[in-house]
Amino acid sequence: MRLPEPISLDALPEPVWVIALDDLRFVAVNAAARSKFAYSQQEFEALALPDVLQERDVNRFRTAVAAEHPNEYDLLGWRVKCKNGEIAACDISLCVAHFGNVRAAVLMPLDAAPRQNLEEQLRQSKKMEAVGMLAGGIAHDFNNLLTIISGYGQLLVGSLSEHDRTAMDQILRASDRAAGLTRQLLAYSRREELQPRALNLNDVLAEMGPMLHRLIGEHIDVRIEPSADIGMVHADPGQIEQVIMNLAVNARDAMTNGGTLVIETANVELGEPYTSKHMTVKSGRYISLSVTDTGIGMDEKTASQVFDPFFTTKGKHQGTGLGLSTVYGILKQSGGAVDVYSEPGRGTSVKVYLPRVDEAAPAPQPAAAPVLPEAEGRETVLVVEDEEAVRRLVLTTLERHGYKVVMASSGVEALHFVRDHTAPIQLLITDLVMPQMGGAEVVKRMRRKRPNIAVLCMSGYTDRSIQRTRSIAGLDFLQKPFTPTQLLQKVRQILDRGKEHSENAAN
Repeated sequence: MRLPEPISLDALPEPVWVIALDDLRFVAVNAAARSKFAYSQQEFEALALPDVLQERDVNRFRTAVAAEHPNEYDLLGWRVKCKNGEIAACDISLCVAHFGNVRAAVLMPLDAAPRQNLEEQLRQSKKMEAVGMLAGGIAHDFNNLLTIISGYGQLLVGSLSEHDRTAMDQILRASDRAAGLTRQLLAYSRREELQPRALNLNDVLAEMGPMLHRLIGEHIDVRIEPSADIGMVHADPGQIEQVIMNLAVNARDAMTNGGTLVIETANVELGEPYTSKHMTVKSGRYISLSVTDTGIGMDEKTASQVFDPFFTTKGKHQGTGLGLSTVYGILKQSGGAVDVYSEPGRGTSVKVYLPRVDEAAPAPQPAAAPVLPEAEGRETVLVVEDEEAVRRLVLTTLERHGYKVVMASSGVEALHFVRDHTAPIQLLITDLVMPQMGGAEVVKRMRRKRPNIAVLCMSGYTDRSIQRTRSIAGLDFLQKPFTPTQLLQKVRQILDRGKEHSENAAN
């Protein structure tokens, strides 16, 4: 390969070095190289490669140019000494060519920062994904335990004395609070089931305003400053309220001696300068929600950790460390992004971005019908659940209300029972996540043998794979933790619906 005359190198927008292979001196550089590293043409010509590279990188250079394919070697993260003494991290693109009568190496030292930024984002993304999977698994197992605690607790309430009932109420309240923690874990891990719709963030803030003022307290001046005519976002209303609540509480806790909390909305455009630093965010129109406080602020290291689950700067028993990690999970699940800007002693601003959509808000829904009283049942129910205590709870609850219950600890056991017994079974209740055979496969095989059997699935998970299973099979679903009352109402609803279908078909 032979290169053109040196003057044409100045037409290239990226820095270029031409290095003689015999003595490693600079033969030529272009204007971009002179600008980036601040050496003049004459200064470059007086230098050799070891003058601007560390010995390790010079050795990497020698290895690469001696190879048949130089760019297959490690050419990333070279440290180049600039004229002012600063070190520039560069990724090198290299080829060997003839420059006039000189056998030379042509190097293009590119800024390594964009690559390093993407790698850091990828590492952070993988870390959050791994911790999210762990959090989802913990939430699933915890939901099984909470089903047992709250379920048996509610079964016992009616038989207790007034004094003991008060103690049981405390147990059930604690169980409810624990269920709230699992919802936060599921939100962080992006496994919580969403019910998104078109929302105006100004409307959400208007509804939450009175509650936010009470929550924050009189020692803090709360200012809600919505921008006029903001667009709509597509998100789950409950989760957006949780985002606002968590951010507001964090801001309050940073202002123990009082201060100002400002919540703002705006229409924004996010372009390449932002998306280049956030690889999961696409350029386009967004709605921003900013929560700014005048509290104690954070240094850069602390701010970089605030989205990690269980990380907290609060004292013992004062925080779970799930507030901002929940915000992170919710926004990722909704296609948005979040940034934190903070300085010690100067407060913190958290900026949330949600994609803008061209949708109208849905019409108000009529009020839900009152809950029907629990009815007695006479049907046969097959329960498939690998957690024995949950299985026993379902058995006790249903048998107390007249149902005949058959239990199986696995899908295989359930299928063997159906194969060996011809008696009718009106309802199959199955967990979706079980070892050996999952609930979806149990349903599929069961319907081959009993095509008219009604199905109720239950799980402590609510991730997308389970949502797809439910939507494809058209199954009813009960989220753990559930109460005996919720179980009875769901069972009765499914069985009565089946009776209506049978009667309509007969007519």
